[in-house]
Amino acid sequence: MTFNSSYTYDLEQFRMLARARTERAGGRRWHRYGVVLGLFLAAIIATLWGDGELARVPGWSAKAWHDALWIVAEYGAGLALFIAAIDLMFDRLITALIFRRYSVAGKRLDITLADEGVSYRSVARTGTVAWPGIKAVTVLRDRTAAVLWLSKIEGILLPAASFASREEFAAACQFMEEKSRAAS
Repeated sequence: MTFNSSYTYDLEQFRMLARARTERAGGRRWHRYGVVLGLFLAAIIATLWGDGELARVPGWSAKAWHDALWIVAEYGAGLALFIAAIDLMFDRLITALIFRRYSVAGKRLDITLADEGVSYRSVARTGTVAWPGIKAVTVLRDRTAAVLWLSKIEGILLPAASFASREEFAAACQFMEEKSRAAS
């Protein structure tokens, strides 16, 4: 059985591969917002509570606790905005700059999945990987792409849109998973 995938490797595919790395690592990068939001809410709750129990600490008045915890809450909001700005910068600006340096950036990729292994071809590079060389297969949660992992960070992306139909993509995913399992 043979499956063929052809597409132009653009910034969207580069971001798909980055998202696949994150999913493969077991998480989503947005979890840090939950942590910061949790700390922010805890500071607000502590501020509201500060007028009661915390006011009994010697040397600290209720107003001192209240003011101190509001400062923490304000810095928490500032920290959340700072993290969001850094994420946006890495996700958009730096990713685009890194993408331009890739040898296959903007070039056509032809990938063939066969019983012997995976062949890929572009103007920039050509290669074949036997199934034992594939470390893992990941299908993105939203089923928009699959990745054949050659190492922990290097993979061959197969977007669903590069196949003739969704059914062919699903069959190719099943084929890749079976071949990868059989080879390991």
